[in-house]
Amino acid sequence: MSILKELSKKLGGYQIRGNSEYGFECPKCSEGKGKNHLGVNLRKMVYNCFRCKYSGHLSEILSHDMIRKFKDSMVREARNKINKSTKIPDFCSS
Repeated sequence: MSILKELSKKLGGYQIRGNSEYGFECPKCSEGKGKNHLGVNLRKMVYNCFRCKYSGHLSEILSHDMIRKFKDSMVREARNKINKSTKIPDFCSS
């Protein structure tokens, strides 16, 4: 996922917390101590530091073009899952 690579370049390594949740070092309060207080939710496209309350939309950290590409890829992925799971009954096919 290229958005994680971009965030890693800007914020350092990350920790997986859940399906679309990741933990990064907060640029405001971590001081390079390796503490992943900054929670990033890729589904909601927001971040929040649980320590210093630094928060906002990912567009403040990443370029709008990067976010648009990520959202487009998420929509394509969802459509593919729907198409694969949808079965057409035999009597409907010609």
